[in-house]
Amino acid sequence: MLIKIGDKIEIDNLSGKRFNISVAKIVGIEKVRPHEKYGHDCLEANIGSRSDDRRFEYVIDLDNGHWCYAHQIKCLVHRDGFLR
Repeated sequence: MLIKIGDKIEIDNLSGKRFNISVAKIVGIEKVRPHEKYGHDCLEANIGSRSDDRRFEYVIDLDNGHWCYAHQIKCLVHRDGFLR
């Protein structure tokens, strides 16, 4: 899955609560060492499939003031509101 700044994503387990799902816009992407918070800024990232280890290499900053690891991204949201 290719993500880029400006994409809307559905995030799974954003606040640590079980089954908490949220939709937010990406405002920043950082390539990091696995399980770290800070790294190098990117404009886009190929995070692979849901089970891909590359998802542990990216931290995503969101327009709602939160951040998440790429492995928390459930899917992209189209402009018309449908998921892909």
